[in-house]
Amino acid sequence: MLDGRDDTCWNSDQGKSQTVSIELDQPVTIAGVRIMFQGGFVGNRCRIEVERSPAQQEAAAGVSPSGESSLASSASASEQPGLANDASTGSTTARKYDVLCTIYPEDNNTLQEFPFPSSQEVQRMRFVFEASTDFFGRVTVYRLELLQATC
Repeated sequence: MLDGRDDTCWNSDQGKSQTVSIELDQPVTIAGVRIMFQGGFVGNRCRIEVERSPAQQEAAAGVSPSGESSLASSASASEQPGLANDASTGSTTARKYDVLCTIYPEDNNTLQEFPFPSSQEVQRMRFVFEASTDFFGRVTVYRLELLQATC
């Protein structure tokens, strides 16, 4: 799916809400995505989420740069928890994601392009396929490209 070859792909299991998570080596500013599905196995409603930076997570939790908590703190409805394992400590921490946008790919096998509302700097993101054109909810992705923002 990420190797640029049309003869390899990612296949989901059947069921609701299939997810593809991507972690990059370093933060990259991206302006959109291109996706090519197998016709008949298209994630026709896809929520694209980006992980919050540590500063954004602290601000959402009401923590000041000095580490002090504010009294008024509420969780955003767009938070989607994920789990990350810290190999050095063995602990599990929740990751916070914000919904960047929702896209609605067509049921075909062409390379489809979806620009973001604004360029985003991301290191971790995920694609949550909430619906599929397949009766059993399966999704097949042949290509997934992140479009880097230009100056």
